[in-house]
Amino acid sequence: MNRDNDFNKASSDARADRLASWVKTHYRNKQEFIDKFGLNQGEITNIIAKKRVIGERKARKLESQTDIPHMYLDGLDGGNLTMLGVSVTEDNQAI
Repeated sequence: MNRDNDFNKASSDARADRLASWVKTHYRNKQEFIDKFGLNQGEITNIIAKKRVIGERKARKLESQTDIPHMYLDGLDGGNLTMLGVSVTEDNQAI
């Protein structure tokens, strides 16, 4: 596997972990989340199980279809944003 594939897999796995965490934190179970937003059960199950890749476009679509904040699945949430080891505050100052 080349570096691009390793990075894409790692990004997808991180998004899947964040999705699973969001569902676990905000819903009684995965089915409640799926039913609330009319999502495809097999797709969500496979994403959380890391059997299906969740790319950037799919992450944004899932966020827009649900109550997940924009960019949350990429680890960008709230005032202190962290991605790829770089922290950025709300006023875009790198720290």
